[in-house]
Amino acid sequence: MHRTIRTWLAGWTLLLATFGFHAHAQEYTRGVDVSGSTATIWFKPNVTIQWVDVHYTLAGAGQQNFRMGYNSAAARYERAVSPVASGQVLNSSFTYGDPGRDTPWFSNTIGSGTTPTGRVCFYENINYGGASFCADADSTWIGTAWNDRASSMKVVAGYQAQLFRDINHGGGSVTVSGNVPDLGAQGFNDAVSSFKVVPVTSGTWNERTTFVVQNMTRGRWTNAQVYYAIIGKSWQTGQFVWINAAGQQVPMSDADNGALVKNGERYSNYFHRVSDLPQVTIAPINSARILLSVGSPMYIKVVRDGNGNIGYAGANIENPTDPNLDVYFDFGEMAILPKSMGNPGIYVNTTRVDHFGFPLRLRVQGLNGYDRTVGERIDTLTRDDVISRFVARVPTPFKPLGQAPYTPYRVIAPAHANFGSGKPNAGYLQPYIDQVWARYRNEDLVFTLPNLGTFRGRVSGDTFRFTGGNENGVFYINGKPDTQMVFLGNGLLNDARNAAPQHIGTQLQIQAQVAAALNRHVIESPANWHNRNAFYPAGSLANWYAKFWHDSDIAYDYLAYGFSYDDVGDHSPSLHTNAPTTVTYSIGW
Repeated sequence: MHRTIRTWLAGWTLLLATFGFHAHAQEYTRGVDVSGSTATIWFKPNVTIQWVDVHYTLAGAGQQNFRMGYNSAAARYERAVSPVASGQVLNSSFTYGDPGRDTPWFSNTIGSGTTPTGRVCFYENINYGGASFCADADSTWIGTAWNDRASSMKVVAGYQAQLFRDINHGGGSVTVSGNVPDLGAQGFNDAVSSFKVVPVTSGTWNERTTFVVQNMTRGRWTNAQVYYAIIGKSWQTGQFVWINAAGQQVPMSDADNGALVKNGERYSNYFHRVSDLPQVTIAPINSARILLSVGSPMYIKVVRDGNGNIGYAGANIENPTDPNLDVYFDFGEMAILPKSMGNPGIYVNTTRVDHFGFPLRLRVQGLNGYDRTVGERIDTLTRDDVISRFVARVPTPFKPLGQAPYTPYRVIAPAHANFGSGKPNAGYLQPYIDQVWARYRNEDLVFTLPNLGTFRGRVSGDTFRFTGGNENGVFYINGKPDTQMVFLGNGLLNDARNAAPQHIGTQLQIQAQVAAALNRHVIESPANWHNRNAFYPAGSLANWYAKFWHDSDIAYDYLAYGFSYDDVGDHSPSLHTNAPTTVTYSIGW
């Protein structure tokens, strides 16, 4: 697990459609309200945006384009169309955001009442196509017309839908939160016979969180070829555990090795197929990862340290003999804290700190209306799109990271490849580091950190010494870091030496801030340390691998984990809620 988890626990106009980015359905809701001879087209975003343009046609007339006005009372953008008459067809689409993203076209017949509304809505085709119907309450029988017919569905924020294969809430079931463009990813395409509508907006967290893995690989991999495992540490015993099909925490054991064999070596198998177990509900767990793979499970070996304590050896992408090098895999990091601890709930993220295996989207829902989505835009991006855009955009030294021998299995982080120690680009960032250290031998670096105060730093020899802050202490970077330390956030940039015991936390925070500023090439401008618009100046020596994952067409809300301190300034996809109910990892391809 990256230091981000420890950090959380410590403190916590109009664009032409051909050029616009495609919209993500979970980013908005829309509709048409009709009163008398006036139709109000509305658009309600679920993400932060600055503007919305509507494009519409009425009764076959020419297309109209307008910037929509914002109705603060309804928290939505609106455009009135008048006059309208019953039976007329009103077609509309939208461009919104920064940069502009384009929605599909929607069709509404005035007076038909065909726009579905309700807490849950079922659609006969994937991607919310075809006929539809909505409901606000439980149903023991979905009805003859809709039995075994639904292929996608939407669930409004604050609710979950529990789907059943049989009438009277019988047979196999699955719990759905939010919008599901393909129920086949849950093993429920054309399989719903009854359902329940369950509110989750209030109440007391029961310390149970449901993890859902969605196969959104566009048919490249079947549900039987998509695997996941949850491993971590028990809060009660401190032992490493894995999650079985019942959601129980099972202690890891040496005897687990042998369930899988590759190249004569024996490995454990803690993985579930999505076809067998599309979701699992678990209790709080510490220092955990959800491991995701397609084609085969990952090869994880249970090991013991020098004191005989159980641990595990995961994938090592720098080891040329690692059995996972020819496996398509990825992972997420998390900790779920029980209510007995000071900051309970979930701390979870996606990460590109080590590599990119395939596009991942993370959605977290919880009580009191918590609903956040981060990760890559898998609805509009294929895996090939991501890799080709990476190679096209990054400077020449970074292009090999997205080429053979790392592809087709991954795009690899720089310090794990040709920027590593002894490799061709090992000294890539050194001119910038040298420049910074030389500058602050002759002047002070002055910066203010939220909740910590204002600091003043000066280099003596190669030691960066800082004073001040709310603690009025002395803090150090105990030497000049190299490129690997900056990219990895380790060594001299994760170093508690020389700090008084009460100042260790602040010293590590200062080192994290400096590391992030070096990666982003903004250290000389402390006012911009947290300003994403200033990061990665054109032509600069910077971590361009990390920058790519923040691009607006790649990541939701520009959030990504491109290096281990990318959470500095809240620019990472790190999510926290104190009452998590559902966590959904969606795998794209």
